[in-house]
Amino acid sequence: MNVGCIPKKLMHTSSIYGELRNDMRESGWYLGDKDNDHSDRINAFNWNKMVSNVQRHIKSLNLDIKKLLIDSGVMY
Repeated sequence: MNVGCIPKKLMHTSSIYGELRNDMRESGWYLGDKDNDHSDRINAFNWNKMVSNVQRHIKSLNLDIKKLLIDSGVMY
């Protein structure tokens, strides 16, 4: 427990947090990083950025599905 599963679990969780950090930014979260110009706000949320990115992602999925249908010979 002290050198196996618990430390491994904590290290794995830590790596997931690091990966999620970029996803959080794209989902509208401001994380108080030095690379952002909103240094007065810590862990703020940008609703407009989230909505814009969600809409962009949905449009991308729709285009992918349309292409798959057309490539499969489905009359669109």
